Amino acid sequence: MAAIDPRCSASLAGVRVLPLVAVTGAFALATGALRIATVAIQRAMGRVPLEVGLEWTWVAPISALVVYVFALALVGLGRRLGAPDSWHQVFRAYALVLGLELTLQLASVFFAARLVLALGIAVQLARMLARRERAVVDRAWWWLAASGAMYAALVLATAGPSDPPRGPVGSLPARAPNIVLIVMDTVRAASVSACGYERDTTPALRALAQRSIRFERALATSSWTLPSHASMFTGRYPYELSTTWTTPLDGTHPVIAEYLSARGYRTGGFVANLLYCSREFGLARGFSHYEDYTKLGDEIVFNSHVLRELANANVVRRALRYYKPLGAKSAEDVNRDFLAWVDRDSSRPFFAFLNYMDAHEPYDAPSPFAERFDRTRTRPRIAQWDYEGRGAHRSATDVSPVEIEAELDAYEAGIAAMDHAIDRLLADLRARGRLDDTWVVVTSDHGEQFGEHGHHGHGASLYAQETHVPLIVWHAHAIGAPRSIAEPVTLRDLAATLTGFVGDGTSPFQGRSLVRPDGGWDPDPAASPVLSQHGVQHPSIREPPGRTPRIEALVVGRHRVIRRADGVCEVYDLATDPREKANLSDTEEGRAAVTRFLERLPPDD
Repeated sequence: MAAIDPRCSASLAGVRVLPLVAVTGAFALATGALRIATVAIQRAMGRVPLEVGLEWTWVAPISALVVYVFALALVGLGRRLGAPDSWHQVFRAYALVLGLELTLQLASVFFAARLVLALGIAVQLARMLARRERAVVDRAWWWLAASGAMYAALVLATAGPSDPPRGPVGSLPARAPNIVLIVMDTVRAASVSACGYERDTTPALRALAQRSIRFERALATSSWTLPSHASMFTGRYPYELSTTWTTPLDGTHPVIAEYLSARGYRTGGFVANLLYCSREFGLARGFSHYEDYTKLGDEIVFNSHVLRELANANVVRRALRYYKPLGAKSAEDVNRDFLAWVDRDSSRPFFAFLNYMDAHEPYDAPSPFAERFDRTRTRPRIAQWDYEGRGAHRSATDVSPVEIEAELDAYEAGIAAMDHAIDRLLADLRARGRLDDTWVVVTSDHGEQFGEHGHHGHGASLYAQETHVPLIVWHAHAIGAPRSIAEPVTLRDLAATLTGFVGDGTSPFQGRSLVRPDGGWDPDPAASPVLSQHGVQHPSIREPPGRTPRIEALVVGRHRVIRRADGVCEVYDLATDPREKANLSDTEEGRAAVTRFLERLPPDD
């Protein structure tokens, strides 16, 4: 009988459990270290690593371990089907996982090319491990310790504060009120019944508006989330800020939460937009408490490129009939987290920022709201086939009238869900005795188009459908007589407005307060230009190399002038054409408005 080569004994003897545990752990820790190094490099290059929660550093190896265990299960299945029982199979599976984790993050490379590259890496790595099989198996615990040390070193090297830094706690002004800012992400005024829409999408807000100050023409400073929120927080226009699709808000300008924290307020942020409202994009600055990623299961998926691709695959989504984004939080979820925070301390007033996402793509409102406005009984295509919203910048010719109607119905069902959540929130605060001295501001960061100007979604233009948003300011006692303000206003003034509620006259923010602490209103159209900007096109919109157009819109008297990315100006009459259908740029009054627009526009960089 032929002698057995001792160098191959590990393979011929089968896979032993304890070395397998050590090798699996070593691969998981090494992959977790790779994730940490990748994020650190992205940050060093000034790029924002997407989908990174507060606990990501310790979740990263757990995510990797889940993938390796899944790969090991496939190896076990192969064994039952007759595949050889050897370390070689384990090495091939683990090498492929590591290759995929390396290449799937290359978002700018075609998916098929990433798979081919991962396969090439896996083949070479598996061959190298096979040649050193005995050394790898016999020293498995050493490899585990080395991987653990590398992972721990990277965690320590990249560690930051576990929560945003707190500003100095100052003395509270007398009778300092609570302040709640609710931003209904992606809600256009044209779909809000509190703003005059014929479909009753917001009965609770409509009732609240009758006891509030409502601004009939509030205009966001941009048509997508990050610059619009940044303007609200800083009192600055987008051209003054660092924000782009991949660049966070920097620390150049103070933000509301910093100011109020320094005045002695508790400050908390509770967000459902886990992309541009996450702490990685700079909006958590100044908050003593900020909740974005809160579900461990979602963070496990987020921290593995393999798991994320599997979870986001349309074939998986269709099979599961689940179309919400990973980590999706409803307005009710946001409210629950906020109220739990409120209950922990009643000794000081609070400033709370709540971001709801129920109306955002993929327009998948919860029951019973999903059925409330469903005229077509057709599931929106953007939800069913492309839930991530990658169809948001489609041409109007890509979508049939029936599909547009279905999308609009589903979108407005999401608005109704948020309206209900706001009603519940105010009732819960009232039951806790925390509402009587609370300023409540309800608005949106931008709107949404449904083919009105040849666009779908947002972040592609500055037409009214994307920038005209609701703005309601309420207080139980300070408002006095409710009123509607017809004058156009900019959300850039929210920083001065919210900090003005403190009433000590120390607000550092540019712009004017839209509401005095006594509930009064002082019209001053010269104080804040009603300017909207979109500085960099969305990555899904193809532009000539080197071109970074800036789209801008400005209210000039009774007109609103929009300069498109190609430099062409359009002019609309705010009083007679609120939906901006009739372009007056070729008329005498339109040309005069363009001249005034160009005179008042901030200079190009």
